[in-house]
Amino acid sequence: MKSSVINDLLKLLEANIHSTANISKYSRDLGYTPEALIRLFKKVIGVSPGHYHRNLRLTSACELLTNSHSSIKEIAQLCGFESQNYLSRIFKQVLGVTPGHYRDNPNLVLLESIAKVHYTRNL
Repeated sequence: MKSSVINDLLKLLEANIHSTANISKYSRDLGYTPEALIRLFKKVIGVSPGHYHRNLRLTSACELLTNSHSSIKEIAQLCGFESQNYLSRIFKQVLGVTPGHYRDNPNLVLLESIAKVHYTRNL
């Protein structure tokens, strides 16, 4: 039961990578309180659903910075960040460089430093 709830939440987070995670809605849909769902997710995955979702969005931003000519503002919008400034702040906080610097020097920062948290634990 718990593993299917976590799998369902992972699918929801991945399907909604380009928008803000709505844990209240997801928890209602899955029959949990937000607190219980967050606690279960963190116990099984090791990070909160919010951090997992943020890392998915940052991974997507890194891929777009490397493989597209979209502006950083467009990439922020595509990856569900509320603004270019917010993407830049989170990017710098997690990776230690700005999105522009990453785009110019993608080999300086390994994508693994924000790689998705893989669901590998046995339930």
